[in-house]
Amino acid sequence: KSVKQLAELIAEFDKQSKQLGATQTDMETLQHGVTEVGNSSDHINGAVEHLNNSKENLINITEDLSAISEENAASTQETNASMEELNATFTLINHSAADLKELAEALSKEMEFFTI
Repeated sequence: KSVKQLAELIAEFDKQSKQLGATQTDMETLQHGVTEVGNSSDHINGAVEHLNNSKENLINITEDLSAISEENAASTQETNASMEELNATFTLINHSAADLKELAEALSKEMEFFTI
């Protein structure tokens, strides 16, 4: 009877040893999975940081372009005002030339009186 109990006990130890080995293998697999998840998380964090930097660069570029556009708009308005002023000056010169032509014609008629 003792030999039988000893054999049963040894069989139970063997069974528990195999289960312990399986549990150890499962724990190692789990640990490996956790490590891979940590590595993936680090990779994702790096990618997110890169995207944030790219976003900041894009925002800065957009702000710069906006400032340039505002400067261009102001320059265009100044150019438009200058062109309107130049147009007014040419109109004044044109009227003055017409008046001068009329005076020249009138003077020419008056000078016919003195013709020899």
